[in-house]
Amino acid sequence: MIDDPRIGSLFAGRFQIDALLGEGGFGRVYRATHTVLKRQLALKVIQKDNLSDPTIEARFRREARAASRIQHPNVAYVFDFGRTEDGTSYLAMEYVEGPTLAEVGPLPPSRALGVLTQIADGLAAAHACNVVHRDIKPDNVALTTHEGKPDHVKILDFGLAKALGTETWGGAEISAVGLIYGTPEYCSPEQFEAKPLGLSSDIYSVGVLAFELLTGRLPFDGTVLYLYQAHVNRPPPPPSRFAQIPADLDRVVLDCLAKDPNERPDAHDLARRMRQISSQQETGDLSEGPAAVARGRTERFPYALAPLGIIDDGSTAALERLVEALFWRDIDLDLARTHLARVLVNAARAEQLELEIRLLGDQSTELEQLARLQNARLQRALSLVPDDDAGHLSLTINELGAHVESEHQRAEQQRLARQVKLEEVQSERRENEAALRKLLSQVKAALGEEMDAELFGLFGLVEV
Repeated sequence: MIDDPRIGSLFAGRFQIDALLGEGGFGRVYRATHTVLKRQLALKVIQKDNLSDPTIEARFRREARAASRIQHPNVAYVFDFGRTEDGTSYLAMEYVEGPTLAEVGPLPPSRALGVLTQIADGLAAAHACNVVHRDIKPDNVALTTHEGKPDHVKILDFGLAKALGTETWGGAEISAVGLIYGTPEYCSPEQFEAKPLGLSSDIYSVGVLAFELLTGRLPFDGTVLYLYQAHVNRPPPPPSRFAQIPADLDRVVLDCLAKDPNERPDAHDLARRMRQISSQQETGDLSEGPAAVARGRTERFPYALAPLGIIDDGSTAALERLVEALFWRDIDLDLARTHLARVLVNAARAEQLELEIRLLGDQSTELEQLARLQNARLQRALSLVPDDDAGHLSLTINELGAHVESEHQRAEQQRLARQVKLEEVQSERRENEAALRKLLSQVKAALGEEMDAELFGLFGLVEV
């Protein structure tokens, strides 16, 4: 149990701190009671070192003020913020009692639609105030009971939201361009690229959340480096590949995950489409997503650790389609799926290693250029100083050269180590592909004349 001296104390002259709710990089969140209003609230106390820079402090105040403007039943409101005499900043927010979506897990489409509609409604209110949340994720969406009805959504943590437009503090611009906020698994492409964020950045994050809420998995998962590549460059798989959901809902989620912000629906349109799908579901006027129709079953083909779209290699993608086609026909080959999973993981890991090797190579080149530039400057300085100081400056030049050389060698060693690992991963991938092809050739021989045209074409495509 954390020993926190604030618990039981009076904070900022009016907040009686009752319990610690959680903590993170920005500070701690407490359950507190307003001594005048006699109501419970969530009090976020910001660590001093997070706001030591006056510019960051100004941004915090601006964004807290922006969040306090949002008044909507699906948004946990911010009703007070400030700074104590000892310089500690805080946010007083609505206390929401109930689990977050991270604790609830995947939901059936009928229930998920209600939740997603409310999220869109809440964001529409925020966006009408020109406020971007920047960190929509399951941990920041709570479900509570309202007027006796369950599954009432409250979007949390608008205290870190970003107000669009510019303000100045002491004549200095305090926009957050160039800074990345959010959780990597749910970040939009423009967040990863540290571009100015518009309202549609939140919609992309809702798309990721919706995908996970419907399927129990993320569209992209892995290291931060891989997430950057995937969210910026790779098309997401349709959620219907992993769960039985309506085709219209499938399309809405993919529209939210569009790479181009201008191609995503706005929050009002998203809420409207969700309500329309809910209405169609109630009347039974809905078709299943393409994956569900193709299978004619609720069982799902396990795409291991990587969805289609991650692997660009045509041969690997063809193998995956063939194994899936056999699965649809009740030829369930556990060994084939195991080999395929290994191939997919090997391919994804190889791509990550190749990128890391390129980045380390670039780093070595930059170090060499920097060393030459600094050496030239120091040599110029050496020619200008008196002889008495030349020895000390020469020592400085030598030390700098040794440091740069050490860094260059370290980067080169890392690059070579990754190159060796890449060769191992590629070799393992070839072995797994060979084992999979051998197994599939046996299946082909066993099927004989029972093969239909699609299977015949797929076997030919992978040269089995």
